[in-house]
Amino acid sequence: MGPLETVYAVLKPSNAVYLLAVAGFLMLFWRRRLGMTVLASALVAWGAVAYLPLGRLLAEPLETRFPRQLPDRVDGIVLLGGFLAGHETDPYALELGWAGDRLLVTAMLARRFPDVPILMTGTEEAGRTRAALVELGVDPARILLDPRATSTWENARYGYEVMQPDPAKRYALVTSASHMPRSIGIFRRVGWPEMVAVPTGRITTDIWEDVPRDAGSGLSELDWALREWLSLAAYRLLGRTGELLPGPAASGPTGSPSPSPSPSPSPPGAASGAESG
Repeated sequence: MGPLETVYAVLKPSNAVYLLAVAGFLMLFWRRRLGMTVLASALVAWGAVAYLPLGRLLAEPLETRFPRQLPDRVDGIVLLGGFLAGHETDPYALELGWAGDRLLVTAMLARRFPDVPILMTGTEEAGRTRAALVELGVDPARILLDPRATSTWENARYGYEVMQPDPAKRYALVTSASHMPRSIGIFRRVGWPEMVAVPTGRITTDIWEDVPRDAGSGLSELDWALREWLSLAAYRLLGRTGELLPGPAASGPTGSPSPSPSPSPSPPGAASGAESG
């Protein structure tokens, strides 16, 4: 975890409202009126963050940027890490995180395109994912691993070295819908051919469903969506993407539209593994 990620882990909305409340409480001993104002503000902020769909509103433009599509042809599949929880190595005991549908979608693509290579990139997740894909019926000879990547930028850079993509070929990119714009922008910058986006796991199928939200879901959704927007801004400032919110290329690869599945479980506030930066 880099310094900026550490700062965000401390100051993300779900923590910020608590810190504001603590500050208000401490102020009561010196400036009672100001302390009461800060405490009241923290309570109102917590209610808004926890029970209103603020995270969904922020995530919606990210998750709808690339339409869900089923590729009609690909020459390779790239799966980004960040979907496994824990450290279990036995494929029969793997614990999937909130983005575990990435693994399922990749297995389905592997079955649909039985002869193409599959690149798994993302620290220690790579080996565990390989074992799971093999148990799901994927030929191990097809699986390429990059266990070095600790961020989306490194996913693209190191993955390029491993896959050595052919500019004339088409490669499917599998990651969460909210993470797809940043991922596509980074892969373009690194020099990959225009990727076929295969977004998974949306939380914004119906923004106003189940409002008021349960507090845990509301807080985690806002933490996740705000983090992704800040990451987009940071990567743009660093020159790692060509625009703030990358979108589909004007004449990029396309596939057949696929029906939208039901939304995946809400994120627990931060991704694990290689998607963390």
